[in-house]
Amino acid sequence: MLITIILKQKLESLPPVINLVDCLIDLGVSINLVCTDIDGFNYDRYIKKISIKIIKFNDYGFRPFKIFSLISFRREIHKYLESSDLGFRDDSFVWLASAEASLGVGHKISKYKFVFQCHELYDKVIQYKIQNKFYFQNSILNVCPESNRAAIFRYWYNLTQNPFVLVNAPYF
Repeated sequence: MLITIILKQKLESLPPVINLVDCLIDLGVSINLVCTDIDGFNYDRYIKKISIKIIKFNDYGFRPFKIFSLISFRREIHKYLESSDLGFRDDSFVWLASAEASLGVGHKISKYKFVFQCHELYDKVIQYKIQNKFYFQNSILNVCPESNRAAIFRYWYNLTQNPFVLVNAPYF
């Protein structure tokens, strides 16, 4: 099995994704990790076990210009996905590791088999709440960190079942 994990930020900024990678390595799953940066310690720890693709783009801090960062990331991620058959083979799928990654990838992800992992409720950021609906309803599996959030997501997005709970606990 081949899983491509997409993260639109530095790997260390979301420790649950590090736990996910460690768990999948122990299960013997082949992993492509696509992120914007990775710390030297984790890079050295993973480089012999998984494929790592770093996508560099200009990150505009000024809010009105963040759309340019999003477009740049989207262009690079689609170029990467289209250059391979990731998400199309029976034994592979794409794992969107955060809501930011899903917004970065966009709705074109629907042509791939994908898992959507959402860490936060985003109840105060209406843009995320509205746009997450597409990813929750079109993914092959939804993942969140707590059972109460799973129930809330099921209610908000009219899901047929609760998202799978992958707790935010250290993996040893």
